[in-house]
Amino acid sequence: MYFKNNIPPDSAIGVKSAVAQLDMAQASALQEKIKCEVLIKSANDNTSINKCNALVEYMSVLASATNLSNITSEDLHKNIKEAIDKIGSGSELNYLSALQNLANATDTKLCFIYANKLGASIGEVLSFGVIHTLDNPTIEWSFDNKDTFLGTQNVDYSFDSAGYKDVLVRVSALDTALSDYATIKIEE
Repeated sequence: MYFKNNIPPDSAIGVKSAVAQLDMAQASALQEKIKCEVLIKSANDNTSINKCNALVEYMSVLASATNLSNITSEDLHKNIKEAIDKIGSGSELNYLSALQNLANATDTKLCFIYANKLGASIGEVLSFGVIHTLDNPTIEWSFDNKDTFLGTQNVDYSFDSAGYKDVLVRVSALDTALSDYATIKIEE
């Protein structure tokens, strides 16, 4: 059997849907990350503005004081300056590492197995394929824990006995390993 791009028509819709959902999830996560960065920057900016406002108000009080003898205490000025300096000190919002973890989480990997049919007769050749998002992977197929094939994105296989048969595909590259499986019903 020949299918355009080696993808059976029914499975192609499922693959496109899965890829579209993954793309939407990544876009949504990126949008949320950007919102978080803006909120953190805004909160830190507001803290700085509050500190500046406190300094301006302090200078305004000093400038408009009519009885300087009441505000000449050096300890009073020292305490006020220390209090203003403490505004926002040690509490600047910094969630960059958490946001980086969010960015890494959006780098989701995809592995999706497909078959031209989910049911067949003994000896009937079935076509299997895998869609994945890894670069230069090693691909391993396992059929009913009996036969194993390496290195091919698409494979044809027939079963020699009836029953429910598991087809497993493992895709790995560097430190990432993904897998998916399908159960095929084989009838006499």
